[in-house]
Amino acid sequence: MAGVSKTELDVVLQAAKSIGFRTAATKLSSFCSSVLNRNALQILTDTEIAEIAATLTRYRGDELFEKGNVPGFTISNDLNRNILISGLGGFLSHHNVNSRTIDRIQHHQDIRDSLMKLNSGHYLEAVAAAILDERMEAGAATTGSGDQGIDALGWSILFKLNEAFLERDNRTSFAPDAKVFAFASSKKSETSGAKLKLISPAMIRELIGGWVIQRSPVGAWADQGVKMLSPVQMIFVTTYRLSTKARSDCKRLGVQVWGLPELVYLVAENAPDSVFDASNGFIFSEREFHLWCDKYESSRLASS
Repeated sequence: MAGVSKTELDVVLQAAKSIGFRTAATKLSSFCSSVLNRNALQILTDTEIAEIAATLTRYRGDELFEKGNVPGFTISNDLNRNILISGLGGFLSHHNVNSRTIDRIQHHQDIRDSLMKLNSGHYLEAVAAAILDERMEAGAATTGSGDQGIDALGWSILFKLNEAFLERDNRTSFAPDAKVFAFASSKKSETSGAKLKLISPAMIRELIGGWVIQRSPVGAWADQGVKMLSPVQMIFVTTYRLSTKARSDCKRLGVQVWGLPELVYLVAENAPDSVFDASNGFIFSEREFHLWCDKYESSRLASS
């Protein structure tokens, strides 16, 4: 069996890259037979379909993790283990992502470009603070002086308690130990050709140390209610490229990574209506995006 030729793989890849944004999931075998003009006697074998799927998956991985781009198609499996291909919007819709976010995601390239152009007036930590403030009860960027590596933080109240059940000298709507926190550290890079710059492992080790120290008596953010046993989600916000090992280490340590693709999604999901013009196809406004983040740039928290 000759298998799939390089030319055929290239044809399928180009067709996948041109797939409509809202294209619903279809079997990869049917998609390939169509774009390769295969007849009934030239049915692709399971091995050939697997080879094509591997090629498309490698392309997606390279775009996402090496270049920080958002591919316009997805590869997945249905319950019967059939390999499927969909447009990005079609995939998100099938997985119950709300239509507002999907409409905004169409402009993923504009969001990505704006994130890469962030300068000293629009720090990456302000973007993180804006997202945290939307998703949690409060979010803020830090001043950068004495922050112990914490560039943005957010908190929410996990279990609110009625004041009738609290100590008399602590009559508040929540107990001090009821807060859950998110600590974000950010590292901004500049463009470096087709691939993003690779972050130094030393930077990640430095961040881990900064996060760990927050649970100690000398943690800089104890005045925000952080205690040794406080629940904390660590977040690494970056426009750098992480090596496979660095991503694996972050996953094993419980650190959530917000790289460029993740940030694109989070901005689309959480930015206020002013950032995306609903009356004009949800076009992304870089100016309104900066104005949204500027609020957190000008109201930074100082450590204790």
